[in-house]
Amino acid sequence: MATFSGHETFPFRYEWLKKGYDALQKDSNIFSKPEAIVELGVGKNMVNSIKYWGLATGIFEKRNKEIVITDFGHFIFDDKNGIDPYLENNSTLWLLHWKIASTEDPATTWYLAFNEFNKNFFTKEDLLENIKLLIEKKSLKLPSENTLKRDIDVFLRSYALKIEKDLLEETFECPLTELNLIIEDNNFYRFNPLPSENLSLKVLAYSILEFWENHFPNKNALSLDELIYKSGSPFKVFKMTYETFLSKIIRVEKITNSAIIYDETAGIKQLYKRKDIDKYDIYKNKNLVDVSN
Repeated sequence: MATFSGHETFPFRYEWLKKGYDALQKDSNIFSKPEAIVELGVGKNMVNSIKYWGLATGIFEKRNKEIVITDFGHFIFDDKNGIDPYLENNSTLWLLHWKIASTEDPATTWYLAFNEFNKNFFTKEDLLENIKLLIEKKSLKLPSENTLKRDIDVFLRSYALKIEKDLLEETFECPLTELNLIIEDNNFYRFNPLPSENLSLKVLAYSILEFWENHFPNKNALSLDELIYKSGSPFKVFKMTYETFLSKIIRVEKITNSAIIYDETAGIKQLYKRKDIDKYDIYKNKNLVDVSN
């Protein structure tokens, strides 16, 4: 399923996901009630946007036509045991980006832009035309031109800092701009692979395990090619260089207590799963230091 709307043209803001999480904990039907405007302290369109971003980031999910909090939502935002309820840690933003861009629905433009759009330098018009071609290639339903333009505009505002003073405040309100993944200069944009050099091993290990679980659940080994070329992979979603990716996956063994190891036997580069490990266990082990280098 492809979705190109639902955010009401708003990138998500720093406090929105926590507000949505807390409100949904109090009332499982909050997003279908008029009181949501008062509870969340935002306008009606922003209520819908908070629900959309809760789903896009994996904080919520639809279950039997209801919106419910996921394990990932509790993992991040629980006041007692959550790892980062107020988004103070850059690693949490990488996790949220991973959730948004690694699956095709509901943020389809995000998925296509990071996984299947092959230009590093582009204009907004380039991105629009290429996203349309990718939609047609995948036999997805093409939205209206205006809907797709608005979606692409929100995508770019989510990541690229604007220089114009009248847009600066609004752009800063989206946490993902801190990742510096997209650079804007005089209406030209480029993907920036350098920030992924600082990506923590815990985030990378979590994303590899989730990618493995979602795409290759019955395999005990993944080739380097599968990790690099498959859409929805950490390599693509984090816009990593080959050198950075290889240097980090070699060290995934340490961060997973040797559950996952990298090996190059007979010239075949692969990750092996030696034993089952829950992706959340990486964060439960307090003896493992979250490092990037």
